[in-house]
Amino acid sequence: MNLESLANELLLGLFEYFSGVHLLQTFYDLNTRLNNLIFRHFQNDVLNFQSISKYDFDTVCQKYLPSITDRIITLRLSDDDDTPRQIDLFFTYGLSFNQFSHLQSLSIYHVYSLNSLKKK
Repeated sequence: MNLESLANELLLGLFEYFSGVHLLQTFYDLNTRLNNLIFRHFQNDVLNFQSISKYDFDTVCQKYLPSITDRIITLRLSDDDDTPRQIDLFFTYGLSFNQFSHLQSLSIYHVYSLNSLKKK
């Protein structure tokens, strides 16, 4: 038995054990079915960038996020000690909140300067 023979419900259940970032890195772009299931997962889950490594953040923002911005409904960004300047970096990748057409919840933690948000 291989992964692709599992029922959608089982795969969606499996996805619950992955962070959004690791889910994208592991399963995105393997095939159309898995991509659609990932999109469905994000309709009920959070793309959480809190406490993420800079490498993973850069990878997701450059490689995955541009093609799935319209699928994300909940996004969390942070400028804490673990993720310094994350909000500024987010915008340097050419991303804007306007691209997230289905965004229902945006959480921004540890903002030390409103200038980061005002210019966007």
